[in-house]
Amino acid sequence: MEEAKIQRLVQAAICSPSPGNCQPWSFEWDGRALHVFHRASHARLASDHLSIMSLIGLGMVVEVIEIAASCEQLEASTTVLVPDRHGAVAVVDREEWAVVSLPEGSRQPDPMAPEIPRRCSDRRPCKGGTLQDPVFDELRAMSRRYPGSALHFQDRYPDELLTWLATSLRMYNWFKAFWRDYGAWLRLTERSVQRTRSGIGMRATGTPLSTALLEWAQYHFWPLNLLLRKPAPLSEVTDMLSGRAGMGCISIDPHSPSRVIEAGRLAFRIWLRLGMEGYAVWPLGYYTTHSSVVALGGPPAGMPPDVESEFRRGPDVLRRAFGIDATRLPIWLFSAGIAPGRMPDSHRTLRRPLEQCYRSTAGSHPA
Repeated sequence: MEEAKIQRLVQAAICSPSPGNCQPWSFEWDGRALHVFHRASHARLASDHLSIMSLIGLGMVVEVIEIAASCEQLEASTTVLVPDRHGAVAVVDREEWAVVSLPEGSRQPDPMAPEIPRRCSDRRPCKGGTLQDPVFDELRAMSRRYPGSALHFQDRYPDELLTWLATSLRMYNWFKAFWRDYGAWLRLTERSVQRTRSGIGMRATGTPLSTALLEWAQYHFWPLNLLLRKPAPLSEVTDMLSGRAGMGCISIDPHSPSRVIEAGRLAFRIWLRLGMEGYAVWPLGYYTTHSSVVALGGPPAGMPPDVESEFRRGPDVLRRAFGIDATRLPIWLFSAGIAPGRMPDSHRTLRRPLEQCYRSTAGSHPA
């Protein structure tokens, strides 16, 4: 097989999202299959000791590879190597999490493939939209193809939900370990963004320089954070949802790593499909991730009791808001609205170059 095909698949996989744009994935082609490795030191968050975000991310990565493979007339078949029990992953820094076999075939190109490099987190003010748009019915039907997953939408937000979203924002400033992890991926200057090609640039979403400087300093100096931190106002949440068609939530049952991975695959395909219809997607996965972590594995070490209490009640708040059955666990939250236009390239998070996250050992195997 032409290695250029594999490199194009990996180039697409590099476009998959990760918390803080930490990009914990690397890839190795052995001439027969593409191996997907997870780098725990990049992805580890003090508030996610079950690696829920990485499991969702793995689902997104393999979904990208399978979509991109269709454009190369390859039949992708993924074997997940992650143990199907929570707390059994991210033990070592470089751990193989999946193997994708890529025999040649005659697949038709997936129509979502061109959307892969355009997909992004879009936090800009939106121009509305409606959950009555046929695309949302299409997404509900799509969700039934992913085992254990269900998709729920809501465009009316109970006070309980809005209040919980606002109070949960204190996670970033009240939990020191998470404060440290999150701040590590904030880039103050464009030079550091260009140099590392990872993390989040403070100016990427048009934040004024003075605000960016203050926020960066707050996430790097704990005494300053203690001085400036305050509960997030409810207006911050209502502004976040203003102009959006609504919110969506993926739930899973049973609550296992394999189901979390399937939810990640579904989440990425939803993201692409909405983008094709001109919708901007703002992932709100931190809320559902931290809630599910506490529900499944108890609070992380050092989590303040008031933060823990907010996330303990999170699943029930989301179940009531979205009409989710009590047996199901909300796992991924997002909002969507008509995009105000093309996302400027300067607002996009940069990706690591191919040579940093891909290698081939195909020549070491006999023909």
